[in-house]
Amino acid sequence: MTKKILLAVFAVLLLAGTAGVVAGCGGNLPKDAVAKVGTVMITQKAFDLRVADFEVQYAGQIPDKTSQPTEYKQFQQDVLEYMITYELASQAAKDLKLTVTDADVQKEIDSILQNTFAGDQTKFDEALTQQGITMDQLKRSYKESLLLQKVYDEVTKGVTTVADADLQAYYDAHKSDYFTPETRTARHILIAPVAGRTDGTTTTAASTTTTSEATSTSDSTSTASSESTTTTAAPTQADWDSALAAAQLVEAQLKAGADWTIEAKMYSDDPGSKETGGDLGTISKGEMVQEFEDAVFSQKVDEISDPVKSAYGYHVIQVTGINEAKQYTLDEVKEEIKSQLLSEKKSDTWSKWIDSQKAKVGVTYASAWVTTTTTSSTTPADGSTATTATGDTTATTAGSSDTTAPAETTTTVSGSITTAAPAETTTTAAQ
Repeated sequence: MTKKILLAVFAVLLLAGTAGVVAGCGGNLPKDAVAKVGTVMITQKAFDLRVADFEVQYAGQIPDKTSQPTEYKQFQQDVLEYMITYELASQAAKDLKLTVTDADVQKEIDSILQNTFAGDQTKFDEALTQQGITMDQLKRSYKESLLLQKVYDEVTKGVTTVADADLQAYYDAHKSDYFTPETRTARHILIAPVAGRTDGTTTTAASTTTTSEATSTSDSTSTASSESTTTTAAPTQADWDSALAAAQLVEAQLKAGADWTIEAKMYSDDPGSKETGGDLGTISKGEMVQEFEDAVFSQKVDEISDPVKSAYGYHVIQVTGINEAKQYTLDEVKEEIKSQLLSEKKSDTWSKWIDSQKAKVGVTYASAWVTTTTTSSTTPADGSTATTATGDTTATTAGSSDTTAPAETTTTVSGSITTAAPAETTTTAAQ
């Protein structure tokens, strides 16, 4: 199977509702520039090349330029914000004495080759070609991502703790998130009301025209199967009586020790479970028709039910396991909450740092990339006052900025670049 490389090359983190602090909007930029970061110009040519790179690498995930002009414009905006953020981090890295060497990048490439492709260079090269990526592009992407990660780690290194009061407050506000409702595992044999059944031993779904979708309340979540045939006539009372008699016979045989696998295969009219001993797997409330659910959630483990009638026929049911409902305590989920809140604190620190860097260095957008502007006073680290541009310059995914800590991979989502903190430079393979 073809392995697809997903590059962690997008590493923008934007303030919610803020494009960042800029020195000016559409002023004093050469015609061939889309933005200026300090004294460094981001040219139209460089910008177009990055947009084209991402379009090739993420073919099918980028909004269509013709039919989705607004979404495509947002994608372009995200690319520009990525380039600006990387330039800010790159300039800061010099003062922070942070570097990424060719050896660092090669170590990452070698890791992909060994861990994903078992050292097979040919397969690695084929995967790159299939996704439209050259080795130089791959190395450049990793070099950028590694540098962003180093700057992020340096900026957020002081964020190491979360107050106990914050942990308690979060748990109290999200307590329901840490509750697991009761589920049960069960198996059944369905006897459907069909014409011609006499004793439950000769007629099965395979030889009738009955539609059997077992007990699910939704066709899309049918516990048994969506396989069906056309029913020629509604079952008569005689058909229901015959089905009940057949179900009672199956019940008696099971209670006498008959094998569920054999019984289900011989008698069950549920095509989705008859070949697996009637096994329905894990059942949650709200998934089954009411009569079936009521029976499953009232039985004891291993108890074999009397025939239970539903719209599908008569079910002989056995509950095979009960997973009790559980409310997890704060102590049980403390580390999970701490990790989440710590990540949020780091992202907030990173976001504020990006804001201060934009104020310190000065970022100017070409007028084409600032279509709506409102201003507010922002005090940067040096105490000066700068102007904040908001509106279309805010690059977001799914309508909001993602202020999360570095993830192992950051890829395009719904056609937009994920606006997240630096991502670990990892490559995954999809079989």
